[in-house]
Amino acid sequence: MSFVELLSRLGGMGRFQVTYVAALAVPLLMLASHNLLQNFTAGIPEHHCRPRPVANATAADVPLVVSIPWDSHRRPQSCRRYVEPQWHLLDTNGSANGTATEAATEPCHDGWMYLDGIFTDTIVTEWDLVCDSKKMRQVAQSIYMAGILLGSSLFGILSDNPPGALPGADPADPGALPPQALRALVRREPPLPGGAVAALVRTPGMRTVSCGVSFVWFSTSFAYYGLAMDLQGFGFNVYLSQLVFGAVDIPAKLLSVLVISCLGRRLAQGGSLALAGLCILANIFVPSGGG
Repeated sequence: MSFVELLSRLGGMGRFQVTYVAALAVPLLMLASHNLLQNFTAGIPEHHCRPRPVANATAADVPLVVSIPWDSHRRPQSCRRYVEPQWHLLDTNGSANGTATEAATEPCHDGWMYLDGIFTDTIVTEWDLVCDSKKMRQVAQSIYMAGILLGSSLFGILSDNPPGALPGADPADPGALPPQALRALVRREPPLPGGAVAALVRTPGMRTVSCGVSFVWFSTSFAYYGLAMDLQGFGFNVYLSQLVFGAVDIPAKLLSVLVISCLGRRLAQGGSLALAGLCILANIFVPSGGG
């Protein structure tokens, strides 16, 4: 008797199974939201150094161009400022006139000023995670992902040791299996050394499957999270980008079920990975910048 036939004899998808799957789906939805939360809680607004104080003048009285060098896009640089105000950059009418390329600059010793935009209050603005401290933003995401790795490993092992229970058969159902038949089908084998983790590499066949599945999961996750966790790098509105990611994911899941049913798991998995790889390689030839 196959596993599918056994499930069918036991009653198939009952109220318990539906409740179990629904209860499991709720934390999974929350987990997906938390995985991508840093796109918004750690968004980087446009910023520049806080200008050096000028004697007998307020910050509003000093044009930004005399305190902050501009980049090639005619925007204030994010991580440098002039050591001394460059008043000669102003024309006689007070308008900006270029950038002092030879003037001495220094890091932002007095902090940064963040411009109003999509992001106004994030962990970046709260702790100044920009310029030399920008890597701490990635550290925060890495700590979160390390927690997921630890939790998955720990609770994965715990989930392999649930309390056993045999369901009772319905006497009114002539097709139901009696408890004695269930006990004969479900035989408890003595635990092997190393537990469930060691079972993944115990035999050559299991080692091949485990290595293959791990490689596929790593490749898929590396490509997906590399894109999904850096929506700001696309240069578009992050909220719209996130909406597109979510909207595409739903029909993709449904289409994958259809493709696997028609072509088989191996061909569907290999084809999707090859297509994703070709898209990533083709992105090398797409010019960056707006013009």
